[in-house]
Amino acid sequence: MNCCRVVTGALALIGMVVCGYAEETIDEDALFSDTSMMVDSSTVIDKSMSEGAVEKTSVSFSGSINSVADVGFSRDFFDDVNRKEITPSAYVLSELMLDVRLPKDNKAFGNLELTFDADSAVFNTYLQELFIDVNIKRQVYFRTGKQVLQWGRCYFWNPTDLINIEKKTIEPAIGTREGAYGVKMHVPFGTKYNLYGFVDMKKMTSVDSMAGSAKGEILLGSTEIGAAVWGKHNREPVFGIDFSTTVFDWDITGEMSLESGKNITIIKGLEKNEPMLDFLARVKSGDSTIDMNATVDKKVVPKICVGISRSFDVLDVKDRVMIISEFFVNKAGIRGDFYDEHDLKETFDSLGVNSSDSVMAAQLTKLQGRFSNPNEFSQYYLSFFATVNKFIVPEMVLQVNTIVNFEQHAALLIGALEYTTLHNLSIGLTLTSALGSDETEYTVSGSALTARLNLGVVF
Repeated sequence: MNCCRVVTGALALIGMVVCGYAEETIDEDALFSDTSMMVDSSTVIDKSMSEGAVEKTSVSFSGSINSVADVGFSRDFFDDVNRKEITPSAYVLSELMLDVRLPKDNKAFGNLELTFDADSAVFNTYLQELFIDVNIKRQVYFRTGKQVLQWGRCYFWNPTDLINIEKKTIEPAIGTREGAYGVKMHVPFGTKYNLYGFVDMKKMTSVDSMAGSAKGEILLGSTEIGAAVWGKHNREPVFGIDFSTTVFDWDITGEMSLESGKNITIIKGLEKNEPMLDFLARVKSGDSTIDMNATVDKKVVPKICVGISRSFDVLDVKDRVMIISEFFVNKAGIRGDFYDEHDLKETFDSLGVNSSDSVMAAQLTKLQGRFSNPNEFSQYYLSFFATVNKFIVPEMVLQVNTIVNFEQHAALLIGALEYTTLHNLSIGLTLTSALGSDETEYTVSGSALTARLNLGVVF
């Protein structure tokens, strides 16, 4: 089945209902905002301006400034307490946000991120989001520009999301995710049915370089079910389903993507227990048994995430404690303790040593990117997030997050405290510990513990 025809047909179906009537008022911010643990654009939009209430143009500015200091302790530091094994760094990150509200619920939003790195004295700017929202009689909604999308039900892993550029991070993030460039369409039918379409135009060089996705949702009682399809020229289509429901006050979410093995690149010719540097030497010699861009010999490769969450009232405080846990199965991931089996730490450490060998350096760089797919490299993961509001004092929030890689017997454990004053001044401390042997995706860098202190203001 041609993927472009699949997506084109799905988008055409959405287009046929453009003149359909919305039964109820729709909160576009809630439908389109990013659901990650990081701040998204919807959180800076003035919620007092309710749907349909803006009948004149208004412009508002907001933003934040965070001064951050990091201190990293290597695994060797805890063996001989050598100060050379301590790595400090510091930077300032600021976000400037522009929110323009027009009559009839048309609007525009921009998010410019500015960073200054103390180590390199380099100043950078990043345009995270810049988009325009328009609608046709509040029945069909369009968003065009660079945007972070809500695409998927789960909290941390979203296997059905092939649109957003940046993945979510397990640590509480400083700043926001970068948006993808494209045009999104949403056709709501009250709160029971929704149809979505997105034309992805990032890195567009021709018509064939565009990708597209379409999704439909239906609400059945307390259960919402969605089905989606994604496609691009010279790629097999990817199909996805997701759901969310409530069982005994527990929120249950799940999503699954089904992808052809032809879309997934693997290395063919790597022998069991062969050190990666020895393998690259064979690549350089022109070994014909090696294929660096082979594909998976399977018709369907699933990725599945199932999550459970609940809020608890504690000591007469509503929703004081929130817990979320998700289990992720990635059949496109690599089985076994791959990092240890092929000495990937030595491979990554050789990047600087082999920089004079252009062929070897190029291969090492490619491999580093290929084997640095955080939290999705292996096949089985488990995550847990706990948030305690009004911890000890009303102005303090405690977060405890962890992620476990079952294949590599490794984990990350994160603890974060944030204190916010009534004047939007905050101070936070985040500790991240990497657990496991030296040869895992979380420990290969040699880091054992990282402490991050940040002082921030929101305006």
